[in-house]
Order: sequence, then C-alpha cells, then structure tokens
Amino acid sequence: MLAWSSEIAEQTVQRYLDTLDALGQEFPKVTFIYMTGPGDEEYNGVNRAKRNQQIRDFCRDHGKILYDFEDLDAHWNGERHTATVDGVEIPMQHPHFDVRVSGNTEYEHTHTTQDSCEDKARAFWRMMAELEGCSAQ
Repeated sequence: MLAWSSEIAEQTVQRYLDTLDALGQEFPKVTFIYMTGPGDEEYNGVNRAKRNQQIRDFCRDHGKILYDFEDLDAHWNGERHTATVDGVEIPMQHPHFDVRVSGNTEYEHTHTTQDSCEDKARAFWRMMAELEGCSAQ
C-alpha cells in the first residue's frame, strides 16, 4: 500500500496503478491494497479529486482492493463534506476532522483530529478482518 498527500499528476498515478498491478501479477499470493489520497482545495483540489477517482475507477474495473482515504476524510456522522473549486464539486476533509475548526487544541499542530485517526484505523482494521475472512458484526 502506498499513500500520497501532495500534488500528483495523472501519469504518476497511472505508473502507480501499473506498478502495483504488475507486482500483483508477479506475486499472486500477496494482496496489494490501493489507496486514495486526501482531498484538499488549497493544493490543486480538482486535480487531486480526479486522481483519486482515477484510482477508484482502476480498482473497480480491475477488482482491486481499495482503502479510500479521501472518502473516509469526507464523511462524518452520515454527512459528506464537499467544496466547489473552479466550478467543480470535490470531496473535502469534513470540518469535524479539521483541527482548526474542531477546536481540539490537543492536536493543533497536526493534520487531523483523534476522531479522524480512529475512524481510519477502524476502517483499516475492518478491511483487514474481511480480507482474512472474518465477517463484520
């Protein structure tokens, strides 16, 4: 699994997808997990959203396992948070997970809140359990 959080180009994402796919073919007993990056309107948000969708589309079309970081970031308590950037609606980190908005001063110099970390950890744990054949209860 590879994570990214900075500006990324379409060709770079395609190379990532092709490389993991090739590794998956070379090592068929290994489960490779693909991952989207965070949503962010400040750093070319429309391109980030497109690159994340590029990864989602590849995973859906090729039956790959996806840890959708951007989607986890955008949802809290049944609500999906988006922003409109250059006329395009893109997924964004929910304000509940934003240390500047949440008022959680314990994490004021970090990228996110404890709730966000716990949410992502639960999703990762469930994904691992399901990959091992445990049913979610």
